[in-house]
Amino acid sequence: MNTNRKGLLPLLLTFAMTLTAHAADVCQIGSTVYSDFGTALSAVGNNQTIKLLDDVTHNSAIVITGKSITFDVNGFTLALTVNGANARALEVGSGGEVKLSDTSSAKTGKFNATATGSASGGANTPKVCGVYAHDGGKATVTSATGVSKGLFADGAGTVVTVLGDAKGSADGSFGVWAVNSATVTVGGDTDGDFVGVYTESQATVNIGGDVSGWLYGVQAGWMATVSIGGNVTKNGPDNACVVANDSANVTVFGDVISSGSNASGVPLSQLSLEERMAYYKQKYNTETAPGPSKTGNTKASSKESGKTRNQKKKRDRNRPDQKQAVPPQEASQESARKRTSYSSQTEQDKSQKKQNEQTPLPVSEQKGKQKNIISRFFNIFKKNSVLLLFSVSLCLCERFFGVCL
Repeated sequence: MNTNRKGLLPLLLTFAMTLTAHAADVCQIGSTVYSDFGTALSAVGNNQTIKLLDDVTHNSAIVITGKSITFDVNGFTLALTVNGANARALEVGSGGEVKLSDTSSAKTGKFNATATGSASGGANTPKVCGVYAHDGGKATVTSATGVSKGLFADGAGTVVTVLGDAKGSADGSFGVWAVNSATVTVGGDTDGDFVGVYTESQATVNIGGDVSGWLYGVQAGWMATVSIGGNVTKNGPDNACVVANDSANVTVFGDVISSGSNASGVPLSQLSLEERMAYYKQKYNTETAPGPSKTGNTKASSKESGKTRNQKKKRDRNRPDQKQAVPPQEASQESARKRTSYSSQTEQDKSQKKQNEQTPLPVSEQKGKQKNIISRFFNIFKKNSVLLLFSVSLCLCERFFGVCL
């Protein structure tokens, strides 16, 4: 019996060690299994895939440049959480690419990039952001969250795709920052404590869900293109919820809502004439539906403005001091009457004039007429006497002295 017990103990220990070793495996590259995710990151080559075998939490930044790798989350969660000054959880640049796949049947895997820590530098720098892509870098994640910016995309050829949400998590943060011809696509919502979406310089941003911010919901600059599938909301005072400057184009398929005091949906300068008229009527004479402080989409605002114009026209037609339109047939008859009256009067005038010419004037009137003629001749002579005397003098000088002045 003792011999049998001694033989079973090594077997049990070996089995327990084997289970422990397999439980520690977190990922694999090809057929090579790794118990440490950081080691796998160092070993992965161009066009290779790191496949998760368990949930992984990684606390160091991932920087990919000059090569393409794929994370196959395989139904697990890769939580990339980095804390530090100006931390960037995932950075992809210089032609690098990070792809995301899920080969599990449930398709429940996630790759979440989160950055926390202190931020320094100007607003146009990456600072603390979940995803930072630049110089043609491409990255795909499930979510991007940062103290300063959820994601920062900079440069032509740079592409960032977030399947879920992109959020700035602290005061003064931006949900999405995209500049210099970069392209950003967010499938879920975008939220920034300061601005939801900031973009300029020919960048393209597509948001599938809602966008919210404090100062602006969307702020688009030079030739940027923005498409929002849901609503855009701002809750801070003043300013507009959506701003598009310098040939930027912003399309919102949902509602544009401003809840802050003295705020508006969009700047008045960017509204159509009809929408501006509706706004002023609402502000100074509440006769229409609510204006830009809480407007619907552009189509709804245009319809309301058109309705207001029709009501005004109807009201003007009923005013007694308003000139009524004349039917075409009556207008034609009226015009004919005017022409007939004018022609008849002209013929009468001609006839009267001819009759007056043929009728001799009384003697007293003839004398008066002669005096008028003599008086007019004398006045003409008086006005031109100097010129007449000068002309006579010239003729005499030439006649008697042969001198031409």
